[in-house]
Amino acid sequence: MSSTVSKLGWGEKISLAVSTLSFLVAFIGLVLSDSVSNISNKADIVAVNDTIKLNPLISQNGYIDTLNLKNRGRSASKNIKIIIGFSEKIPKFELSSDENIGRPEAKGRKLNISLERLSSNSNLKITMFSESPISYNVNYIDDSGNHKITMYSEPAQRSILDMVLILVIVISLLAIVWIYRRASESALMAALDTHQSEIQVKLREMRDEIGNIEVVVNEPSNTSTTGLNENDKGIGQRLADFINKI
Repeated sequence: MSSTVSKLGWGEKISLAVSTLSFLVAFIGLVLSDSVSNISNKADIVAVNDTIKLNPLISQNGYIDTLNLKNRGRSASKNIKIIIGFSEKIPKFELSSDENIGRPEAKGRKLNISLERLSSNSNLKITMFSESPISYNVNYIDDSGNHKITMYSEPAQRSILDMVLILVIVISLLAIVWIYRRASESALMAALDTHQSEIQVKLREMRDEIGNIEVVVNEPSNTSTTGLNENDKGIGQRLADFINKI
């Protein structure tokens, strides 16, 4: 493999390096994607919300919004206060959690929910009902400071991210295989050309040697033939002289 890489051009080496790096980053991201928040020793509270419109399901108008807050970090969030700011009046709500929930406080359009702690992998579920669409933003305060929570759809984002990472891995692998295959084919063609050149040189040398052998063999035969011709001429002359004497 090292010999194949050494025969690559600069462009192919750069392409191979980029493909390998992309493969490693995507593979590590795919492996660690579900546990990135667990790498840090801090609390990591994420929010997942889901809205249901009642009119298509039942004869009653209204919306049910479910907000689920979960601590995906390795440490607990202590003395936490969830602050939900609504765009309109506070809707009807119901709270549930595997932690002890303090008394909620409603101030204008803000709803404050206090907990002594939100441990790792613990969650707080807030189910809300309103006749109009529910719009809000969420942040929280704990011992580490003030934090804003971004809403997202976890299954959809997780699926899209996984698909992107898998696609990057597949493309990177195909690129690496293609580069190595092209390098191997180039190396094979170069080796074949070298062998063909060597064979042609050997054939020329053999032809030259065969030509030299033919020259060496033909030279004595030519000399002997000349000698025979001269002898034949001498015998003929003696016969002519003998006939004339008679």
